[in-house]
Amino acid sequence: MRILIVDDDPDIRTLLSFQLKKLGHSVLTAADGYSALNKILQFIPDIVLLDIEMPGINGIETLKRIRTFDALKNTPVIMISAHSEQNYIIDTIKSGASDYILKPFNIGLLLGKINTWINSMLKDNWKNLEPQKTQALNVGMYFVELSSKHIENGKPLSYNEAHIASKLLIDAVKEYGNLFVFDIFAENEDTLFVHSLKSASLFYIFANKMGFNEEFCFNMTMGGLLYDIGTALVPFDLTFKPDKLEGEELMAVRRHVTQGVEFLQKEPQMPSVVLDMCRGHHERPDGSGYPYGLMDADVTTPMRMAAIVDTYSALTSKKVYRRAYTSNEAFNIILDSEREFDRDLVRNFLTPVAFDKTKKSPHFYI
Repeated sequence: MRILIVDDDPDIRTLLSFQLKKLGHSVLTAADGYSALNKILQFIPDIVLLDIEMPGINGIETLKRIRTFDALKNTPVIMISAHSEQNYIIDTIKSGASDYILKPFNIGLLLGKINTWINSMLKDNWKNLEPQKTQALNVGMYFVELSSKHIENGKPLSYNEAHIASKLLIDAVKEYGNLFVFDIFAENEDTLFVHSLKSASLFYIFANKMGFNEEFCFNMTMGGLLYDIGTALVPFDLTFKPDKLEGEELMAVRRHVTQGVEFLQKEPQMPSVVLDMCRGHHERPDGSGYPYGLMDADVTTPMRMAAIVDTYSALTSKKVYRRAYTSNEAFNIILDSEREFDRDLVRNFLTPVAFDKTKKSPHFYI
């Protein structure tokens, strides 16, 4: 993504530029509104971060001029300001701003907002896809977003909607193979929706190659869409924090497991396989996992499979603190962690994957 940072504070420009470049974005900076307007049509950013209080023309006037360019009428512009008055914020939005964040800002919160806007543009990449792919992605996005709202509001999940989203994704994977999901999301951050769609398709391939029956494969796919739903309750400033989490912050993130289980248990039709995947995707056979510290036979097969796929998906996704590992690198890391994962399952997971050294994405075959 191309991101333009407009701020008269050189420290803020440097900080944001550094963090966004680490995530693989192309970044251009400007110290004032005039400089931004002179550069913007040559750069054509996907997102603009715009300070309001600047010398020369302020951020509001700069925003209004940006909106006069046809190529930038719908470009997300996130305003940055120390003004917290509600009427001021409303007037800023009415002037054409897409979002607003207060100074001094938390870098994790700002990165989270940027990430939200990046992924809101996902559908633009689906325009020329086959109808079956588009339908599976649209329904999948709707379902994950709806589930996130339900867990935030304390409402129960609809099993029927989970069933429909899982069925459409499986049909698309059967028709086109798993790679289409990875190609579409190759440049997107590891948000819950992207992570869930990638994981769900991986789980179907994994379970299918293991020789499990269609019901088990179906439930594993549904689990892929839902096993990490508790992360919807993790604040942006922790999810996208570029530094190591410690103490209460780490505990707050780890609570996503029990929060997810509590949410899924509210739906009486929820398959036990899905609950197992949610409950145990951070458990390890050697007892080193969390939150329950399960060991040996208490770590069920769905839990073991979920641990492998979750780790693989996390390693091959861009994070605010590191690049995405290639498929080969991810598997070597998993294989080197001998005690943490079921080696037989890991080798079975390797079976459906054929690596193309020119790509980060794996190739999958049904």
